[in-house]
Amino acid sequence: MADYMQYAEKLQGEYKEVFGKAEMFVGLKNMEGKHLEEMMMDLLDLLLTAQSEGKAVEKVVGTDMEKFCKSYFSGFTAKYYLKEAPRYLYRMMWLVFIFELLEIFTYMINGEFQWHSSTSDIGGYMTGFLTGWLFLVIANVSLRPLMFRVKWLTSGVCSVIFIVGFIVILIASCHLIEMVVLQVPVILSASISGGYVLIYFVVRSIWRYRHHGSIRKEKDPLETPKPKFSEMVARELPGQLLERYEKKNMRRMRKGKPLMTPEEYMDVLRKENRRSEISGKFWIAACVLFLVIMIVNVAKDSTVVDTLFFIGILLVVEIPAVLLFRFSFWSDRKRRELVEECERRGITIVEYVEEEKQKIE
Repeated sequence: MADYMQYAEKLQGEYKEVFGKAEMFVGLKNMEGKHLEEMMMDLLDLLLTAQSEGKAVEKVVGTDMEKFCKSYFSGFTAKYYLKEAPRYLYRMMWLVFIFELLEIFTYMINGEFQWHSSTSDIGGYMTGFLTGWLFLVIANVSLRPLMFRVKWLTSGVCSVIFIVGFIVILIASCHLIEMVVLQVPVILSASISGGYVLIYFVVRSIWRYRHHGSIRKEKDPLETPKPKFSEMVARELPGQLLERYEKKNMRRMRKGKPLMTPEEYMDVLRKENRRSEISGKFWIAACVLFLVIMIVNVAKDSTVVDTLFFIGILLVVEIPAVLLFRFSFWSDRKRRELVEECERRGITIVEYVEEEKQKIE
């Protein structure tokens, strides 16, 4: 998971919206890599600086967000994707190789393995890869232009649309798998996929050894270790909640309304904690139920190997999604713990921050 996401929670209002648009643009274009993380961190740094100085976000990105994104990420051209294609294929071949080994293992257990006559249906792999690629193309063509023109199409709404669209494509691909049958000798498919994995690993190791003197991934000697997300939240959350309280009162003051007391603000935080806890449990339960239903439906009409292949695809898709939302879960959890601690000590957030400042001094 990109390190910059640990700091993105600091952004507020239009600054957060702009950064969310940049993330959506990157996601729809399927960009990744260390260079991308550095670019996102640089953009985040610019927005945080502008936010702290009260500078208008237009001073950073201009008035045309789409034009800014195309310019800022202009290095990710067709040449970049062609260069990255072997690595993408390497990941796919690893998946194919593992499931072909499972296919061979199943033949052996049943005593049916024959070097030439034991076959594997690679139509499922091809259908899955093609539908996945088609989905990314459709999402990029349809959502990318809209997200800069439709105000309500935020990163959250886009994520929901993306997930729903993927589910539809996934269900459609499950039906297509039954229609597309391409039997090849299982030894052949295992040899091709395993051979590619081996060749890629050897070539990559030789390149790394020649350039860095080691087959391991090079580490940046100037890179300073970044704090863990939990540590960062625990350190900065109280100040962020106090800042939010002060902004609420500033808005009330401008509107001529009575100021919110620290005790009233604590009541607001308690209500938000209850809502976030209920919402978190609901989404976890819904996701688990959906996955169970999908797996059971596939398992009823498929072999063990096909079911395991389907579970593997789900894990490949769901694990990044879980990692993406873990920061939000962490923030909600730390906020609940902080409010509970204040309640145990009989103090408000305002008093808590003051006590922490006195400890430092």
